[in-house]
Amino acid sequence: MASLPSPSVELEPDRPNAEIRRGGPSARLAFAAPRRGETIVFAELSARSVDWGRPGAECAVLRVALDGKHASDVIVLSERGAMRGVSLGHLEEGRHTVTFSVSDRSPAGATSINVVDPLVVHANAGSAEEMVYRHAPVLYGRTLPELGGPQQNTVTDAPLVAWHRVTEKGTSRSIEYSVLWTHEDGGTDGPSLMAKWGRTTDIEWVYRVEVDARGDRLPGSAVIQGVEHATRPFGGAYERDHPLLQTCTDNNMVSDRVDGDLRFFLAADGTIDPGRSRESVMDAETWIYAAMAGELHRAGLVERWRGPDDPSLGDPRDYLYVELDARPAGVAPIAEPLFALGVRVAGDPMLYRSDRGAPERALPATGPRRAAIRLPPGTRAEHVVELRALRVDSDPRAEVLISDVMSAFFLDAAYRPHPVGARLPAPVRIGGFRRQAVLWSRLAEPRSDRSLEGGWV
Repeated sequence: MASLPSPSVELEPDRPNAEIRRGGPSARLAFAAPRRGETIVFAELSARSVDWGRPGAECAVLRVALDGKHASDVIVLSERGAMRGVSLGHLEEGRHTVTFSVSDRSPAGATSINVVDPLVVHANAGSAEEMVYRHAPVLYGRTLPELGGPQQNTVTDAPLVAWHRVTEKGTSRSIEYSVLWTHEDGGTDGPSLMAKWGRTTDIEWVYRVEVDARGDRLPGSAVIQGVEHATRPFGGAYERDHPLLQTCTDNNMVSDRVDGDLRFFLAADGTIDPGRSRESVMDAETWIYAAMAGELHRAGLVERWRGPDDPSLGDPRDYLYVELDARPAGVAPIAEPLFALGVRVAGDPMLYRSDRGAPERALPATGPRRAAIRLPPGTRAEHVVELRALRVDSDPRAEVLISDVMSAFFLDAAYRPHPVGARLPAPVRIGGFRRQAVLWSRLAEPRSDRSLEGGWV
């Protein structure tokens, strides 16, 4: 995930690196804002004796305050350090203090948080960076009684990272903000999430607004993604230009009515390459894969391997993850063209499909996207001998054009991506009478028809 270049403020830290203990003193970071504008603070965070997969010690909650006022909470998931960022909002020129402490909202097993190398980044008023920082949403935690009440995001569906996308619209610009949660307790089931998106985290856009050339919000342009994925006008409160939202459903839609206790003012400075899928944010923040797996195991959602036709959810380490660009081609189809990916492994005649033969788990050809194919436990990169693309629907006019394979990887024992370098020298088409095509084969000799076969390096 790319990040906006921003000038950093000179720091005057009282305690630049600190282990903050529950019930103990806070860590303070003093700094000077050179001009008025929007500010973000970054730090590498870890927490002793916590693990998102461990009941009772799922996380530690870091409370961040600016000049004594609660700015944001951060869910710290493990002993493995990860760079995290929170917004501090608008600051006037002059001296300010950020305070870090362990929140009493932390699960019982949390005892301390390590804050390493904090860095304050300031965007001056009127800059391109400030325009993006200025409208980033404040997201309050979910409070559904049936899922644990006001502290439920400390044990499930924790919001971890946010980012933005800017689209030019004539003389104005549209800014869209998205959030990634560790999971979704409702909505799409886990096996379908893996088949169609290559993840069981939840990714949703939450707020979109149009701004003029000065970065001012255009009246009536602000919308949110509400219940049932409906785009709804935003009618809630603002902190200056920051809308106050709250996660309000078990599949992480948002509302403009706020009654939550946990407050997540996530830094949204980053953006995703338009040629990549939304899931590529996890490649930039690889610690998220372990969080994804931890919640699945703790919730008892991972089931043992029962064969190639088993539709259940497996351990995330048993999947081959593939990101590619697939779009409709040829004559406009009657219905959206769908496809699946198939994988063969050495010494096994079975073709393992991403959709497991279920049409509702097929992939739509809508541009950059990711899929994950469950393979027998223990399968690794050297065992994979073939990758195929297969048409699913029967519209004879519909074609799918696969123009690129951007990434392919397994997760290692610690749930870190282990890449398999991939390239697709020429586009591949499937559709009509050509129901499938080999994207790569370890066994096949190079062929002159490169529209049928790609290659991995």
